[in-house]
Amino acid sequence: METTYRDRDLNFFVTSRFISTPAIQVQSVAIGWQIYEMERTPLALGLVGACESATSVYRSWFTTGSQGTCAGGWPRATASRT
Repeated sequence: METTYRDRDLNFFVTSRFISTPAIQVQSVAIGWQIYEMERTPLALGLVGACESATSVYRSWFTTGSQGTCAGGWPRATASRT
């Protein structure tokens, strides 16, 4: 009997998540660093951080839980187009 941990696809998925999470964080820091080097203002750095976090907050608003906070009352095709 094969257990869940021996599933090849699950191992690929978990490994890719462990690799991609730090890569995304490094990319976020690099973008902020580059903008700060170009502009030399903390405001520009703050705006980059706000834009990066706004996209994840916006997407989570549509995908939280089983139906989503906002998308619960909409047809799935409409909610998935956003």
